[in-house]
Amino acid sequence: MRIHIFATIAVLSLFTTSLFAADTPAPANPPASGKKVLVFSMTVGYHHASIPTAHKVLTELGEKSGAFTTVVSDDLSNFNPDKINQFDAIIFANTTSTHEKDLPFTDEQKKAFSDFVKNGKAFIGIHSATDTFYLWPEYGDMIGAHFDDHPWTADQTVGYKVEKRNAITDMWPDHFSLTEETYQMGPPYDRSKLTVFISVDVDKTNMNNPRIKRTDKDFAVSWIKPYGKGRVFYTSLGHNETVWNDPRYQAHLLAGIEWAMGKGDLNPAPSTSQPAPSK
Repeated sequence: MRIHIFATIAVLSLFTTSLFAADTPAPANPPASGKKVLVFSMTVGYHHASIPTAHKVLTELGEKSGAFTTVVSDDLSNFNPDKINQFDAIIFANTTSTHEKDLPFTDEQKKAFSDFVKNGKAFIGIHSATDTFYLWPEYGDMIGAHFDDHPWTADQTVGYKVEKRNAITDMWPDHFSLTEETYQMGPPYDRSKLTVFISVDVDKTNMNNPRIKRTDKDFAVSWIKPYGKGRVFYTSLGHNETVWNDPRYQAHLLAGIEWAMGKGDLNPAPSTSQPAPSK
């Protein structure tokens, strides 16, 4: 009799354990990959109102995907040689300088940052990251271009086209439009040194603005490039909060960040010498 009672208790115990296990919700977020990303938004020039939204979106992208954890900080000591290598990627989210005054990095911090990427880590530039470090030529070479005005301001609707299909662009249709401040790029911009993914669709955008300087109709918006052993991803989208909150833009960012941290082909082919024609 005692044996049967113990057996019954054991079965009930197993059933209760299974029942509670079934009712226990799965973790809200997948486990983090162990990759650590510094999100840096120091400004010397224009300060974007969307920066707090950028910090929130980038932190949530890492948490929800499990692809990385973020450290949001403008502490320059993170660029010291003894601290920078704790990170797998550095994101410049709407940083700015002026043509007269750069971000206050020491020469040692600049070298540590450059070496960080050259030795195989990731750099991601968002929107005004190209409006940064005008007085440090190596930075321009690393990111691929410098800002040279925005013919299309934050309240204007601009047409864009996808030039290459991949994980970083698959969330966008071939042709799409956004109300968004949009840049034209200046030196050291050279399309042959980049893999351009998205550009302005000049056939679906107002081209009568006197602030337009480029005569070649080459208005690159997003690209990737190698830098030494490292990878660089850049997108000029990201001025308006509405863009930051667009799920397509968030997917674009996440795929670009993951590529920069090592996912996918290491040595993409350069773009053609001219932008893809509109359809």
